[in-house]
Amino acid sequence: MLVNKRLSAPDYRTQTLASMMAKSQSKHLFLFVSMALSTGCRKNEILSLTWSDVDFARNTINVRATKTEDTRMIPLCEPVISLLKEQKASSTTQDIFPHRFIHKGWEKAIERSGLKEVVIHSLRHTCASALSC
Repeated sequence: MLVNKRLSAPDYRTQTLASMMAKSQSKHLFLFVSMALSTGCRKNEILSLTWSDVDFARNTINVRATKTEDTRMIPLCEPVISLLKEQKASSTTQDIFPHRFIHKGWEKAIERSGLKEVVIHSLRHTCASALSC
């Protein structure tokens, strides 16, 4: 059974995960993890984003596929904006994230790191913990 653990800031798991994502060959995975940690969005909220949901002029995303069915506008930090611009330049689809790449990349990254207790939803909890400080 997987336990949903937060990745507290100085924690070795956070450092290991960050290092692993930086070395990842998947630009999608690095962008996904960066967005999850900085926005606190749920996995499906991020994976459902299209380029029309990104407002580069205001540095925000418009999240439509929410659990509560409410639309939310969420601010983005500059590093995530830069990653999104880089991704858009090479994108050939309206979708920002191809779902299958995220799941395969995540599973490989977690396996390589030995952080088997960390699940994708841990990123949301980590963001919430950071915001509560």
